[in-house]
Amino acid sequence: MLSLLTICILLSISGVVNIVGTVDSHAQPVGQIKSIDSDKEKTAKAGYEPPFAASKKSDKYHCRSCLEVNKIKPANLIWFNSACDAQAAGYTPCSKCNPLDCSSPSLTPAPVPAPTTTPATLISTILLIQGPKNAVHVGDRVTLIGTLARPEMMDGIAGALITVKLSLDGKNWVTIDNKNTDGNGSIRYTITVPDPQSYGQKLPVVLGYKFSYDGNDTYLASEGVCTIKVVS
Repeated sequence: MLSLLTICILLSISGVVNIVGTVDSHAQPVGQIKSIDSDKEKTAKAGYEPPFAASKKSDKYHCRSCLEVNKIKPANLIWFNSACDAQAAGYTPCSKCNPLDCSSPSLTPAPVPAPTTTPATLISTILLIQGPKNAVHVGDRVTLIGTLARPEMMDGIAGALITVKLSLDGKNWVTIDNKNTDGNGSIRYTITVPDPQSYGQKLPVVLGYKFSYDGNDTYLASEGVCTIKVVS
């Protein structure tokens, strides 16, 4: 016969076995339990709130804080993460809360400026003109001599187009001809002294002649003026 102590030990072992047998064989270790939260629940837990709202029964979208949002029934309430999303869905900005417009400057990338090039330093020019020192008469043949050059070197600029202008009062100028400088940068222009009386001027009178150079991609513009006294 078994002793009383042996029976107690057997009963204790049997109870332990029963307790162990109740453990769920399908349970996963705590470290391996997967989260069942959806992305939406994760977003809510992170405290994110879409900034724009609209109603399925309306064509307007609103700021989240707009009073109009409180009037929308939960069944009709929809949310947007951006103004562009709302407008893409066919909604227009609310006139009361003025939500950010997708086409506003703050959401539209600034235009990229066109690349600029630093203009080359243009070379200054000087245009000298010389006429007769003494008074002339109507009908006289007079030669005006001019030189277009760089002032720092005084070397002539060849092939430059020079505009010849005439003034009867020293203020208003009229273009009378165009001529190119020669290989040395010089220009010789012969005129027949006009009769100022045909223009309503009384003799004696001082006529003005101007040589003008408009410049180009290399040289700056310049001009020179001389006067001719015309007597009867």
